[in-house]
Amino acid sequence: MKSLVRRLWSLAARRFRELAAIATVLGIAGALWSERKALVDFDWRLAPASFVAAILLFAVAPFVQAVSFWLMLRLLGLAARLDEALLLWMRSFLLRYAPSGALQLVIRIRERRRFAASKRLMVPCTLLAKISRGSRAQNR
Repeated sequence: MKSLVRRLWSLAARRFRELAAIATVLGIAGALWSERKALVDFDWRLAPASFVAAILLFAVAPFVQAVSFWLMLRLLGLAARLDEALLLWMRSFLLRYAPSGALQLVIRIRERRRFAASKRLMVPCTLLAKISRGSRAQNR
């Protein structure tokens, strides 16, 4: 039994990107399917200036979160480069649409070597980001 689990784990580790992509596509498809009535009923006429402004404003939050993630890594004493932290955050940010959101944590732990970080440091950084996001959602 243990050898079967190890082989499955090894296969999953080797195929992580493909599995993450499949999970993300399924998550987005599920979200679109569950909201199909709202998508059909929505008034799709757009004001171009408002649309561009909305896209730009929507893009601000992930960058602020990525910089916060980089600052947390730096405060924990890691020599993290901003571009590496941005890359890791944005990759994991896209995975938030995968079912359960667990892949966000998995990719951050998997890519921790970019910062010479241990699992003990990456988990608190991720949890702090999730807690701050959760507290904002409760204040709405």
